[in-house]
Amino acid sequence: MMMVVMPRFQYVQKLIDRLNLVVRESLDGTLVIRAFNTQRFEEKRFDKVNARLTDTNLFVNRVTSGMMPAMMLIMNLTNLLIVWVGSKAVSSFKMKVGDMMAYMQYAMQIIMAFLMMAMMFIMIPRAIVSIKRVVEILTTDSTITDPKIAAVISEAPKGTVEYRGVSFQYPDADEAVLHDITFTALPGQTTAFIGATGSGKSTLVNLLPRFYDVTGGEILIDGIDIRNWPLKKLRDMIGFVPQKGILFSGTIESNLKYGDREASKEVVEEAAKTAQAEEFIDSKPEGFFNRNRPGRPERIRRSEAASFHCKSTG
Repeated sequence: MMMVVMPRFQYVQKLIDRLNLVVRESLDGTLVIRAFNTQRFEEKRFDKVNARLTDTNLFVNRVTSGMMPAMMLIMNLTNLLIVWVGSKAVSSFKMKVGDMMAYMQYAMQIIMAFLMMAMMFIMIPRAIVSIKRVVEILTTDSTITDPKIAAVISEAPKGTVEYRGVSFQYPDADEAVLHDITFTALPGQTTAFIGATGSGKSTLVNLLPRFYDVTGGEILIDGIDIRNWPLKKLRDMIGFVPQKGILFSGTIESNLKYGDREASKEVVEEAAKTAQAEEFIDSKPEGFFNRNRPGRPERIRRSEAASFHCKSTG
């Protein structure tokens, strides 16, 4: 049974992952699916994965359903055999009744141990698949690391950003998305990038906090290559607003303080004002800091709060 069932249990876990992926894509892409009128296609895609998972689960459960009756049959036959042999020994005064009962108890303990071991053979394969995926993530080394010898920053950064001949190519890509980009962004000024979709605007900005490393040229802040800056110091001084707002579970206040847990009330309110979120927050009964009534701050729903998200530092 172990040889038949263990590979199927591993396959079940992979099918569950696949089913979750399809469901998540359907939920995240609801608007796109409706816009292109592909509901039937997505239903068929879900049904196909779901049917494979159902069939595999049915096979596994049908096989394992015979395990308990088989073990109970063995247990009772063993008891019957012990009583049959033991009764003859007791009749001929070769064994005491207590000894026969002890044999029965020992036999039951051994059989129950095998039964528990069989249950473990059902649980372990599924756990192994999950463990492998978790370990794969935990053991993956980041390609973006602190420099071996970090630059010594003796004063507060002024904020001059300079791109010198910057080129970038994604891993395994056929060609670079950025070619020989050179410009200087001065403190106190606004620098904007304008271009068609897919021209590399987001990639260009994501190179500054070292979400990726340049494949050619260099980026400097105050004349120091960002690859020589300590990562924490580099990212601490950059305010970042993503293209897609992400709201973490918690309160309005905890989301506004995500970038700086020690931010004061004034800083948080100023950040909300900059993000034009004051009207939305004031519409909530408890506002920012429980102004209207005591108690825990209101835990807002994602659907209500998806319209804002800002980092209170920068």
